[in-house]
Amino acid sequence: MKLFRLLTLAATLSCLFATGAHAQSGRVKRSDPPAPGRGVGQGTSDEADQKGDGRPDANGIYIGRDVTHRAIIKRRPAPAYPREARRKQVQGSVLLRLILRSDGRVDDKIEVLKSLPYGITEEAIKVAKQIEFVPAEKDGHKVSQYVVIEYNFNIY
Repeated sequence: MKLFRLLTLAATLSCLFATGAHAQSGRVKRSDPPAPGRGVGQGTSDEADQKGDGRPDANGIYIGRDVTHRAIIKRRPAPAYPREARRKQVQGSVLLRLILRSDGRVDDKIEVLKSLPYGITEEAIKVAKQIEFVPAEKDGHKVSQYVVIEYNFNIY
């Protein structure tokens, strides 16, 4: 059991510090969904706005701190930089809120928290659907969990 936890921790750390091989990199930003009605970068704590009472929301989805073991991202493909966006030198971050389902698939309902023009957001959504992960667990049962993913697009 200790070996499994060590391997799980190593896999989590490698996912958190991995960068893309193209002109952008991505990382897991946080495992909890943002608070309703709050914009990105408004200087508020999403953690403080969440109840975190250990129960799922109305759709049966947990936030990260309410599960026994958070979902572990095993593979996260890097998005391509759309040609038009590169030509116009658009740079920045795309922030997506996903549901990592208990059956090991990314839910089709992806919420865009921060977008970029010229097909960049669409490319980030496309590759986010290809994320491979180990589902979260709550009391020994696989459960769905919200995560927020950030994709950075930079021209070097």
